[in-house]
Amino acid sequence: DAKVPELVESALQSLPDAQRFQALVVDEGQDFPDLWWITLEEAFRSDSRDNTGTYYVFYDLDQNIRGVPPELPMLGPPFQLQQNCRNTLRIIDFCRKVSSSPITPMDGTPPGEEPTQERVPDSRSAMAEISRTLSRWLDPAQGNLQRPQIAILTRRSLIEELLLLHSRRNTIFALTGSLAEWRAGSAILITTPNSFKGLEADAVITVNPPDPHTMSPVHHYVCRSRARHLLHMIQIGD
Repeated sequence: DAKVPELVESALQSLPDAQRFQALVVDEGQDFPDLWWITLEEAFRSDSRDNTGTYYVFYDLDQNIRGVPPELPMLGPPFQLQQNCRNTLRIIDFCRKVSSSPITPMDGTPPGEEPTQERVPDSRSAMAEISRTLSRWLDPAQGNLQRPQIAILTRRSLIEELLLLHSRRNTIFALTGSLAEWRAGSAILITTPNSFKGLEADAVITVNPPDPHTMSPVHHYVCRSRARHLLHMIQIGD
């Protein structure tokens, strides 16, 4: 909340006025604290400040992982974007269960496969279920997916444990926390819902912690809506 605006302000101080901006496009606006907006005002050219610069802010309250009502600048009434252009019909239906917002599928959206759920007793069993699912998705005779098409989303507290369990298994796939390695196709990404918000993958595995109540509806919505075509959810615990 504090370090980012400090760095942005420092960078803007070295930017000549002519190289600053008349318009700013902001994505994930629901995550911006008040101090960020104050700093961004300095990104406008001197002739575009004092409410004369143009903002285009995209935000989704269903993805407000901070849990704090956003303090947006004075933008006028919002234009509601209700059409889903990412997910299959079955995944959209699954997202509706944790969202109160209207979600309209794009014309021609394929039905897709039903999201699947598996309950396991512990992290070791979760890693075994991940391995079975990935083996099926990567098999040329079955899913025929490539590594950059798949992501695993879980809480930060589980990532290190799952990576350690994975290192002890004899598998044909590697896992990574690096977006660069994932995009290069060298490994399958394992990361948190927060870090993956704003991104997407053709196939997503979610691993929920033992207490499902530790994940808010917002986190469940983010996890589910990241998957374009395939969604497999693993719940640890009874």
